[in-house]
Amino acid sequence: MTIVGEPDPGGGRPGFSVEFLEAGHSLLTPLTTIIEAIHLAEDGALGPVTKEQQDFLRSAREEAQRLSVRLNQLLDRAKAVAADDHRGRTS
Repeated sequence: MTIVGEPDPGGGRPGFSVEFLEAGHSLLTPLTTIIEAIHLAEDGALGPVTKEQQDFLRSAREEAQRLSVRLNQLLDRAKAVAADDHRGRTS
C-alpha cells in the first residue's frame, strides 16, 4: 500500500493508493454510525438526558463531525492526486 509521502514504487511522485481510499471509506461508515448514535442519545432516545450529559454528548458529536470532515478532505485530496497521477501516466 502506498502511504502519503512515500515514494511511488515506480519512481514517480508520492501518491495515494486504492487501499488508502478504501481504508478511508471504511472509517467513514462506523464514524457516521457513531455520530447518529450520539444524535439519538442527545434527543433522549435512551431516556432523559441531564445538562451535564447534553454537554458531553454535544462535545463528542462535534469532535466526531470534525473528524468526519477532515477524513472527507483527505479522501478528496487523495482522489484528486490519484486522478492527476493517472492523467500523467496516460498522456
